[in-house]
Amino acid sequence: MIRQRVLRGTLLGAALVIAAAAPGCGRLAVWTAPAKAPTVTRTAAAVEADKLFWKTLHAWIAPHNFEGFFLNFGDMLVKAGQPDLGVTMYRNAQLAREYPAWPYKAVLEARIRDAAKNVEAFRRAEPGPDAATLMIRSTFACMGCHRE
Repeated sequence: MIRQRVLRGTLLGAALVIAAAAPGCGRLAVWTAPAKAPTVTRTAAAVEADKLFWKTLHAWIAPHNFEGFFLNFGDMLVKAGQPDLGVTMYRNAQLAREYPAWPYKAVLEARIRDAAKNVEAFRRAEPGPDAATLMIRSTFACMGCHRE
């Protein structure tokens, strides 16, 4: 119970840091969605909330915001020594309906495969030329979300 609360607080804190650091990408529509109970059929409010969510997160300015967010989040968790949780975040990126068209699918799939060995690579101040690099320090840091 305590571990779940700490984990939930850690994840929420990390999400808030990312949201604050990326003003254009940080508005998560899910925060403003109406409360809804799980049902077999979708209410009109739930359908509208989903439309708002996808419109906000996958707007023309950042068509792969969802995928990029979870790639970056997974990288932070791997660097923090939590590769299993990092893989969970990486797999969330694969849930995006635009995932099949995302130009960085191969990067994500390599991250999933190599999460445990990337812990040390991500902690290095100067990664080697062929070493995995945190998304935020990569050549695709911005394009991971903003490239069509």
